[in-house]
Amino acid sequence: MKPFLWMMAGCLLSMGAWAQNRVSHFSTVDSSGFYKIELPRDGVGLMAPDYCNMRILNQQGREVPYKPLSERAPYQTADFMTLPLVEQQMLPDSVTILVFHNADQRRIDHLALQIGNAGVEKQMRLTGSNDRVTWFSVRENAMFSTVSNPDDVSQMKLIDCPLVNYAWLRLEIDDRRTSPVNVMRGGIYLTRSEMPVVPCDTLPLRMSCTEDASAKTTRVQVLFDGTHWLDRVEVQVQAPPFFRREVDFYVIERDTAAILRERYHMGAVFASGEPIVMYPASVRGDGFALVIANKDNPPLEVTHISVFQKKRYLLAWLEQDDSCSLVFGNQYTRAPDYDIQHFNARNDALLPVVMAQPPMLLPNEVKPPVKPSFFKDERFIWAAIVLVMALLGYFTYVLMKEKS
Repeated sequence: MKPFLWMMAGCLLSMGAWAQNRVSHFSTVDSSGFYKIELPRDGVGLMAPDYCNMRILNQQGREVPYKPLSERAPYQTADFMTLPLVEQQMLPDSVTILVFHNADQRRIDHLALQIGNAGVEKQMRLTGSNDRVTWFSVRENAMFSTVSNPDDVSQMKLIDCPLVNYAWLRLEIDDRRTSPVNVMRGGIYLTRSEMPVVPCDTLPLRMSCTEDASAKTTRVQVLFDGTHWLDRVEVQVQAPPFFRREVDFYVIERDTAAILRERYHMGAVFASGEPIVMYPASVRGDGFALVIANKDNPPLEVTHISVFQKKRYLLAWLEQDDSCSLVFGNQYTRAPDYDIQHFNARNDALLPVVMAQPPMLLPNEVKPPVKPSFFKDERFIWAAIVLVMALLGYFTYVLMKEKS
């Protein structure tokens, strides 16, 4: 069936909307259902930002609807950090006093207490101090209420407060009308943003560095073996031991005449003591250039650059034993409008993955020899030239005779 797919892709090529096509085959599936199609590394570079220049064709040459799988959003995790309880007093029929030590003077906006299950409402007061002598108001006349935890004998009570960084926090709970509560420990929740692990391909590249003494700049040029998306760039600098330099990032692209052109994309700052990682947003090209402003400092010695391209996946319903191919075409083609855009698989992380092969150029059509037109025959052209010269000579003779 592959010759038929070649023929169908060639038909698209002849229609003019899919100039410079490439095709990428992938194996048939054992059962019908949703599948994740992993785009080949070189195919990702051919892909337009909105996937408008890509189609999936089955063995009958019909389009197979697909949708791009979006990346997972960053998420937050919270870890509990205990604050040492340096003082605990329970004055009968009066007040419970709890003092917690925030030794690192972290900026906190809450206090979390683990307490034994109880159903009670009390008044409370929260103050802060840096020397345990002078106490400043943090939260006054607040309500302290609890509910029972049906799954455990204790519960976590979260007390919100304005953002503070006092070394000591004192919590006073009013016990004049109720019995005290059993506070087991106190602390805070440390939240951090987590980026989901996104698989990437490391791109092969050629790197060169040049110094411009007059402009006091270092130019680092990186070229790829084709067009790729620049999702993450890591730079390693060997010397000098400390630095802080402004950097301009230029994308290198091939124009319609296959000539490399540069355009400015973004600015950045390289500094010692921290990893140098750049995330160019939504940009693809055949390479890039870094122009580092050295000013009056020694030039940076860039020893290594790594460029990563995220793997891209498509979600599609594939039929059993139906041979399909990805066809890449003109980036100005209209984006497809499929019903599958409104549907999702239950858990795309668990879907089987189909690997697409590296893209190949479509074979050029062999055009039959065209018989030259009569009007393009050399004998006709020379005869026409002689006739025109004869006419011009005749009319010149007539005009000269009339004038005389």
